Amino acid sequence: MNLNLNDPDSIIAWWREFPERHWDYLDVFAKQPQFMAAVRQARLRIRSDPQLAPILDRAVSSGADRRRAMAALLARPRDLEIDDDEFDPGAYGSH
Repeated sequence: MNLNLNDPDSIIAWWREFPERHWDYLDVFAKQPQFMAAVRQARLRIRSDPQLAPILDRAVSSGADRRRAMAALLARPRDLEIDDDEFDPGAYGSH
């Protein structure tokens, strides 16, 4: 699929391929002045379309769940400690 960030129709078609991930990418694209208007228009159309709005609701919810799970995973204490002082490159064939 080719994505044209200056074309709201292209943006919407691309978003529909993976709404859970692509909605967040639109935040990044919307910060670039050359794409701002088209991304804004695509988002407005997605939010106002009776067929697309429920997909967006599920995608945003799923994305938030994924981000919370990742944050919880990263916040867990690590059970593995690495002692770099004991590393011996020669033990692995490095000279």
